Amino acid sequence: MKKRKSLGMKILMSFTVASIIPIIIINMFSYFNISRIVNDNNDDLMRYNLNQTKTDLDITMESYLDVLYQIYADDDVVNLINKINNDLDIAVSKNQLRRVLRSYFYAKKHIKDISIITADGTLIFYDAITGSTTRSSWLPNIGMSQKELYDTYTGEKKSFANSTQETLNGDYFLFHLGRRIVDFNRKNEELGIVILSVDEELLHGICSGGEEEMPVYSFIVDREG
Repeated sequence: MKKRKSLGMKILMSFTVASIIPIIIINMFSYFNISRIVNDNNDDLMRYNLNQTKTDLDITMESYLDVLYQIYADDDVVNLINKINNDLDIAVSKNQLRRVLRSYFYAKKHIKDISIITADGTLIFYDAITGSTTRSSWLPNIGMSQKELYDTYTGEKKSFANSTQETLNGDYFLFHLGRRIVDFNRKNEELGIVILSVDEELLHGICSGGEEEMPVYSFIVDREG
């Protein structure tokens, strides 16, 4: 009887092992296969979201660069800067130039400042944050002097961008788009640079997809990481 019980136990154990091991193997294979499929789907979804974000960003940035183009290609802007560089009607030319710049604020919602630095070192701007033509909200925080800023970008043949910087009062972060201003009627004479300062909320809205409650984060990384 003991031998029969021992043999029966061995048969039961063998059957149990022979049944369980394949089940475990099948379940593990199924688990890893499902995990791979889920991860692949997540990767595909992430790539799609990033591509969509990039597309939205490119389209939006192009619209702001178009405003920048309108400014540096504006004949009134070019003529007024020429007067300032040549010491002609300085006070009147500055006031007229500020009025022209203020008219471009209505083109896009997130524009906070438009500044022009002329070849002779004159700064003309209107700042919507300070509501001033004499106190810039961002220039003291950009990490370079007005001359360094001009010297850095006057040689650029295409539009440039600066990373977000905190404003003086800390209420805003702005990023800056710029372009040199050239008088094409005078053998491509360089007249200065124009800088368009844009609220970082624009980028935040694009990266979050406009849905604050969604636990999804995209980051725009500059050259310095």
